[in-house]
Amino acid sequence: MKVTKIVSLPRGVAEKDDAVPVISNGSGICKSGFAEDVAPTAEFPSINGTTRHQGVMVEMDQKDGHVGDDARSKRGILSLKYQIEHGVVTKRGDMEKI
Repeated sequence: MKVTKIVSLPRGVAEKDDAVPVISNGSGICKSGFAEDVAPTAEFPSINGTTRHQGVMVEMDQKDGHVGDDARSKRGILSLKYQIEHGVVTKRGDMEKI
């Protein structure tokens, strides 16, 4: 079972006033787009990465964490965690970062 959340944006935020955004948070991939579109406009991994050891990323940008493709590209030096397992959100705090 996938967790799907439909959110209405305030007037003026979307290009069309009646556009309804759709966000599908899957176990491995998050997809987002608008209800009237045929396919999602954005897809990215639903993973969160944190540094394994302090000082490892001295030369790189000092972020608290990395999400999506950014985390996947640095998987050699990050500890990766998935927020959704078998369709159930298990790490709610990390899910907010995505």
